[in-house]
Amino acid sequence: MQEMKLTDKHCAMTYMVYDEPQIEDFSKHMHLDYELLYFVRGEAEYHIEAQAFTLRPHDLVFIPPNQYHYLRPLSQAAYERYVINFEPRILPGENQMRIDDLPTVMNIEGNRLLRDCFEKLSDYTVRFSEADARLMLRGALREILLCLLYETPVSESSRIRHNPIIDRIIALIDEHPEREWSAEALSAELFLSKSHIQNTFSRYMDIGLKSYINSKKVLYAQALLLAGDRPADVCEACGFHDYSTFYRLYRKVTGTTPTSTGRE
Repeated sequence: MQEMKLTDKHCAMTYMVYDEPQIEDFSKHMHLDYELLYFVRGEAEYHIEAQAFTLRPHDLVFIPPNQYHYLRPLSQAAYERYVINFEPRILPGENQMRIDDLPTVMNIEGNRLLRDCFEKLSDYTVRFSEADARLMLRGALREILLCLLYETPVSESSRIRHNPIIDRIIALIDEHPEREWSAEALSAELFLSKSHIQNTFSRYMDIGLKSYINSKKVLYAQALLLAGDRPADVCEACGFHDYSTFYRLYRKVTGTTPTSTGRE
């Protein structure tokens, strides 16, 4: 496996090549950052919430914040990709809001400018000092995003999976992340059996319903903390019955603690 990383305050890039990718190499996760994944080569499908896409070489995958996502390799063919995580403030003004209108998957094989932007990223850590490489990363990311906003995107890859029941479950949780969602509560909302909801969700999403709900709730809590709310108030606002449970889940999902979130 080859790996290069470059991290700035508001964005981070990783370039990786897996010679023989395995399913266990790829974690299932969600976070508050935006993510761009440039799929250079390999055989894989990408899962974002209730959707899955078969990737083609030079596909660019756009993942908004708070979306459960992961890659599943379809063979042991070498897999190469760039991933950039970023905050929307990387772009000024109204362009921040326009980012959300990007398609989920775009193919940039015919766009030499965009491909060059990504390919230069792997050289920055070698050619420049760490501080200058971070500046180059910020500039390259702005160029990539502005190119995407101003150019007509190429049509998406074929979506290979879709389930309206799962879509509705996700929508309910996203609309009210502070609620105490459970299989029973969703059953009452959707007029479906508890067992059907649990089994369908875990089979379709490859994650247990409870784990998914907890992750969404923690990300909602993280957003409140970053906005300046006190941890004790956030715990209550998110429907946790005690602070120790909130603290444990928060640390498990984010890798940090509620009291350290938002500190410079």
